[in-house]
Amino acid sequence: MTMRTIPINTNGATQKKETLYDELRNECQSIDIHMRDAELEVMVKEEDAFLSIRFEKELSRMQALQASEIREFKVAFQKSLVARSTLQKSKRSQKQLFRDIKKRDQTITEQEETARATQKMQIMLSDKLKGFEQELAFVEEKHEKQRKQMIAAQERKSESEKMLFDLETGHLKPEIRSALAKNFNARLNHQKTLDKRMMDHQRELQLLELRQLKERADLEERFFEETQTQKINQSLRLIEARRYHVTEMHLEKDRLYEAKETFKISKMELIHTQEWKKLVNSHRTQIRQMRLQHQKMMKQRKAQKDGTFSGEQAPQVQPQIQITHSKKMEQQSSNDSLPMEDDDRSETSNSRLSVNSKPIKSTKLAKTSVVDEQEYYNRGSGADGMGSESQKISPEMAQLKESIVKLTLRQKEDISNLLRTQREEHDKLIGTWATRIKELESEHAVDMLRIKQAHAAELQEMINAQEREIQMEASVHETELKMLLERRLLNSVLDTVVDAIITIDPIGTIKRFNAAAEKMFGMICNHNSISSNQRLGYKSEEILEKNIRSLMPERFSKNHDEYLHNYITTGVKKVIGVGRRAYGLHKLGEEFPLHLSISEVKDDSVHLFTGIVRDMTKEVEAERQQEEAEKIKILETQKLKNQLETATNQNNDLYTMLIPAPFTKDIIVKNEKRERLGNTAQSFDNCSVLVAEFLGIPEICAAMVDNQQDQQHLEQFLEFVTEMFKECDEVISRYDAYKVETSADTLCIVTGLLTKNQKTHSIITANLAIELVSTVSKYKLKLHDQDFGVQIRIGLSTGRVNGGIIGLNGIPKHHVFGEPISTAEKLQFTSLPNAIHVSEAMFNTISAQQQQQEHKFQFKPRAVDSDLEKGKIKGKSYWLTA
Repeated sequence: MTMRTIPINTNGATQKKETLYDELRNECQSIDIHMRDAELEVMVKEEDAFLSIRFEKELSRMQALQASEIREFKVAFQKSLVARSTLQKSKRSQKQLFRDIKKRDQTITEQEETARATQKMQIMLSDKLKGFEQELAFVEEKHEKQRKQMIAAQERKSESEKMLFDLETGHLKPEIRSALAKNFNARLNHQKTLDKRMMDHQRELQLLELRQLKERADLEERFFEETQTQKINQSLRLIEARRYHVTEMHLEKDRLYEAKETFKISKMELIHTQEWKKLVNSHRTQIRQMRLQHQKMMKQRKAQKDGTFSGEQAPQVQPQIQITHSKKMEQQSSNDSLPMEDDDRSETSNSRLSVNSKPIKSTKLAKTSVVDEQEYYNRGSGADGMGSESQKISPEMAQLKESIVKLTLRQKEDISNLLRTQREEHDKLIGTWATRIKELESEHAVDMLRIKQAHAAELQEMINAQEREIQMEASVHETELKMLLERRLLNSVLDTVVDAIITIDPIGTIKRFNAAAEKMFGMICNHNSISSNQRLGYKSEEILEKNIRSLMPERFSKNHDEYLHNYITTGVKKVIGVGRRAYGLHKLGEEFPLHLSISEVKDDSVHLFTGIVRDMTKEVEAERQQEEAEKIKILETQKLKNQLETATNQNNDLYTMLIPAPFTKDIIVKNEKRERLGNTAQSFDNCSVLVAEFLGIPEICAAMVDNQQDQQHLEQFLEFVTEMFKECDEVISRYDAYKVETSADTLCIVTGLLTKNQKTHSIITANLAIELVSTVSKYKLKLHDQDFGVQIRIGLSTGRVNGGIIGLNGIPKHHVFGEPISTAEKLQFTSLPNAIHVSEAMFNTISAQQQQQEHKFQFKPRAVDSDLEKGKIKGKSYWLTA
């Protein structure tokens, strides 16, 4: 607006002033109207901005509510999934708990069954043990009855023999009857000894029977225990297999259950996605309707505003209407969301500063919400994929069901195979134990037969010995009888009897000593100072009134007085009336065997003991020779039996010992076929020969000849020679050498014969000779306080030899012939004790063969002497020193 300059006029000035004032007033009114219009327009714009912001907030609140509802929908679905998962876990844990409880119950049941089976086995074992104890008691009772029956039979036989003897001798004279009674008592004693031995044999057989019974019972018990243990182990293996099958079936069922659960969850997710789509669509519809409603309200306000400004009337009304409309909108919005009222007021006051500002924030929020929903919708659109996945699960479930069916069939087949295998193991165990029992029974039968045969042989030998002793006792008793008769009838010719008669009193003083006693207790002296017919002995005058101890060896005489005192005190007869063997003492102190029979003569005033003595030197010697002959006969019989059983092997072994191995096989085969042996002669181009002679043996034999009665030294000599030759054979066996023969004290050994044309035979022979010298030189024999030593003299030679078997129709033997044999014999003959005499050919061969050896033999040439000339040895000779 421009200001104009008004001229000052007094009269017109007033008018002009009034006009000016009116113009100013009008302008002020116009300005006021424009100000009001502007304020009204600002208010309308503020209301529009407020409504726009309110609409945006309502839209945002609705979208927030929808988003919250979608979140709650999602959370509810997730909670349902979690609840279902928790429920499934609980079901699985309950199912596993049920399975564990069932498994534990099955384990307890199995343990109880195993304990019952074990208890049953123990009960059965106890029953078997009781049965065995009953059987053992029955057998022992049977054995006791057998022993009692045998004792009763022996006693009946003894009584019957006594009765028969009384009947047979009742009419005879007392002297004859007494002599026969002694024979009868001796025979009866022998029979008692034999019966006792038979009883021992019976007891031994019974003990063997009990032991065999125990062994069989132990074997049956082990068989029963092993069978029951096998059954228990088989049932445990069957239970373990079934338990494994149940576990395997549970795993397959769990897989099927998991597949079903996955299928159900996929189905739930599909339904949830469909419901979510419906909810999203309903939210979109609500938002669309709200936007349309807001647009409609904005159009109505625009129409009202256009109608208000179309006329200039009632300028005051429009603000009120706008304010009233805004209040109604605020109330409507407050009804929708009361908590947002304060925010709306603050935003209304702030909107005056920017009336033309646009709702950018609410638009972004709406776009963001739409984007989130679109993403979730895109994720939810995968329900079709889930549907296809659920379609894939169905074949998998079918496959799992089919695998369960196959697993069931396979488990049944496994159980069937296991049962069949267990039956085979059981049958095999029964067969094995049946074989063991048969073997034990056969062993028992063999042991029983062997013991019975041994008992029969022992009894037969005992009977034979008793018969001999009975005959001896009978002869003694007959002699005593004759002596008694002669004493009564011919007391005057007492001194003419053959046997010595010595009478003593109760203190041992000799009262009678007949001529036979003088002769018996004397001796033939072999000393040069006494003639062969001169006899040294007691005279009756020398020995009478002396103690009987002087006729006894010291080991018997020192207790004789005590024996007499004991008999006189107690009256118990031990040697009186019974003939026995004893030992007497010659005058010069030499012991000799005798048979002593003591009798007692007791009268009112006389108490004497009479001893009849018979020299048993010849009889003892004869018995000893007879026993030795019987032992030799038994040994020869057993040896002959063994020889008969192994005749073929011994014959073959004999061939092997006599003949080298390359020739033995053909001879054995031809002898077995009873064919005539052909020519076995062979020629050996290069062999070494060792001839040795043992020195000192003839001297030892000569010393033994001078002492022919020294049997102990003779046995010692034989053991000495046997041990020496045995060690020499062991030395020879360590070398590749063949011992051709051993004649008396000469030895011949050939090398290069078993292994033809051997390259080192000379070295082998030299080593063998050195070791033989070392072996023989250490042997010493002490005989008659004199040391006898054995030495060896060796000759070595080499060259061509011929060999063959001689004695085809008798005992075949391989012999070797040739110049080296005679040369070695000559070298040996001209050698020295413990020296090795080597020929020139042998020396050259050893020197050639030892070129490649570290150890070298040492030789020393032998000078020509009378021995060499006597032996007619061709060429030079050497001593092998080391």
